Amino acid sequence: MRIVASAADDKSIKLWRLSGNKHWEMETLKGHANNVSCVIFHPRLEVLISNSEDKTLRLWDLNRRVQLHQTRRDTDRYWILAAHPNLNYFATGYDNGMSVFKIERERHASQRIGSNIFYVKNKNLYVYDLSLKEKSLMAAVNTSGDQVLLKQPQSIYYNYFNQSAHDIILNFDGEKSCFIIYELHKDLKQVNCSLEKRGDNTIGAVFISKDKICVLDMNRELAVCNLDGSNIKKFNLNKKGLTKIE
Repeated sequence: MRIVASAADDKSIKLWRLSGNKHWEMETLKGHANNVSCVIFHPRLEVLISNSEDKTLRLWDLNRRVQLHQTRRDTDRYWILAAHPNLNYFATGYDNGMSVFKIERERHASQRIGSNIFYVKNKNLYVYDLSLKEKSLMAAVNTSGDQVLLKQPQSIYYNYFNQSAHDIILNFDGEKSCFIIYELHKDLKQVNCSLEKRGDNTIGAVFISKDKICVLDMNRELAVCNLDGSNIKKFNLNKKGLTKIE
């Protein structure tokens, strides 16, 4: 696509369409809170990467024109960005130095339980039997239209406390980070998902007992609840420890 991206001191990123010797503005991406220092196209994905004097580095979906993800430095302003043309390496410079980082996962998030490996690929949850060398589709992964980063879960957790079924949590990071919990039949030959529960605007969730999970949300509050989301107890996470929220 003949598109140019520009970063400016008006806190915005603009996309421009080129046609011959003419150009026109396509879209304005807003979200940065200070001068946008640099913006580049991802060399392989339809993603924009930007950084700013607001001390954040952000990823943008080039098709949907929405923010996918952001990271923040507490003390340094960002100034410059670079992408390796072939390898999964990116570099960014800030006030007191530079860092090299990766965006894509080289491997799919997975969890091995005995001779079975649970993993997500192409929006589906699979289990691979190492002894039989066979894979089975267990459930479709539906993020309800929200763009999650590279459409892959950041992590997978297994419920070791439950011996009567296979409970799986997928934690997603992106525009609207979330988790999805699945309860699968103990006999994996029976493709039966008896529970599918979704939690939005969360940083992560883990199992803490046979029928309970602990969730950290975007407000830095912890919640303990049943697998189906009932019986919620919330706690504030602060320097003094945990404080129960009435």
